[in-house]
Amino acid sequence: MVDVVQESYRLLKTGGVLIIDNALDGGKVADPTQRDFETIARRDSIKAIKEDSRWSSSLLPIGGGALLARKI
Repeated sequence: MVDVVQESYRLLKTGGVLIIDNALDGGKVADPTQRDFETIARRDSIKAIKEDSRWSSSLLPIGGGALLARKI
């Protein structure tokens, strides 16, 4: 999933928005005991966007969670 984030950055124009639906996976992402592939991929993607100054992002805890990231 981190690869998808990197490829999205390459494809988006400045100001473009990446939306990741179900980013929190019903709370599994916040639970450190959850170690399945999809949960780890979601955590890694959120972390990659958060730590990359080329993105401006917001994580919305609505439903399964939505991550909105704007390419700066």
